[in-house]
Amino acid sequence: MIHPRGIRLLMKWPGNKWGRIAKLAGEVLGLDKRPSLEPLEWVEPFHGGMGLTSWLMDHGQLHPQTDIIRLSDASLAVHQVAKVCRDSPELLEAELEALVWDASWVDHYAVERARFNGLSDQMRQEYVISPAYAALAIWLSRSCTNGLWRTNRKGEMNQSRGRYAALKRPPSELLTYRSSLLQGAFIELSDWSMAPIMAPSQSDSAPSDMPGGRVIALDPPYIPLSSTSCHVGYTAGGFDEEDQWQLSLRVRELAEEGNRILLFGQNLPMMRALYPPRHFLHTPISVIRTGACKGAARGSLQEVIVTLRKP
Repeated sequence: MIHPRGIRLLMKWPGNKWGRIAKLAGEVLGLDKRPSLEPLEWVEPFHGGMGLTSWLMDHGQLHPQTDIIRLSDASLAVHQVAKVCRDSPELLEAELEALVWDASWVDHYAVERARFNGLSDQMRQEYVISPAYAALAIWLSRSCTNGLWRTNRKGEMNQSRGRYAALKRPPSELLTYRSSLLQGAFIELSDWSMAPIMAPSQSDSAPSDMPGGRVIALDPPYIPLSSTSCHVGYTAGGFDEEDQWQLSLRVRELAEEGNRILLFGQNLPMMRALYPPRHFLHTPISVIRTGACKGAARGSLQEVIVTLRKP
């Protein structure tokens, strides 16, 4: 199936890896030159808006028919979008069509956000797969300020309304296309520390028996640039410095067990402390920062792609 033109991803999600940075990630891992007869296991415990996985699938560097793909995230919103898109694209399309996408959407933002938070409360008590919830998550991601999803400590989505003349609704062709690529993928709702392969108690974290091995791709919330530049509130628990250190320790263990590592972060001294250059290769890349609320704060930002150094 050929990718439909227009919108490429279902959600606007902070830090979605797409285009040049996803291409570089594939090159660093050698996925662009991988033999088709070398299926691998792909583990992504912060899948977010699925930008990286989607780009690699679109460009033939991940093969959903033969690769084992494990996606997990602690955000109920992105988890539901991925799972409903995979299993019920027609129901998701119907729910999206029922929402307001023209210029009058601004009059519905507060009501739809409250409806979404009400459904979130219900699902924390009794988990169900909800196309209505997934559709609202997509709609809110496309209507909130700069696509910066924010959740308070109660687990409520509390980001303010953005300023858009109209909203872009993902077309039915995109839902069908993404659903076809996600068939067979394992999609879990889980904090990274309890996700498949990542949990220290799991015996399956040893090297995969897949011919292409196992790649663990990590795109955790970034280290804040300053005390006022801190956006890690995608889930109620947040992601602080202690979480960064716990993740780095687990990544080192997984690397020692023979797993291949791909990790995204900012080009900061703390990243080099978390992932020492004597063991990890830091490949810098400049990206355009568009998520800042103030226009003056937007511009080029140095990020890094971290991989394990070859012996």
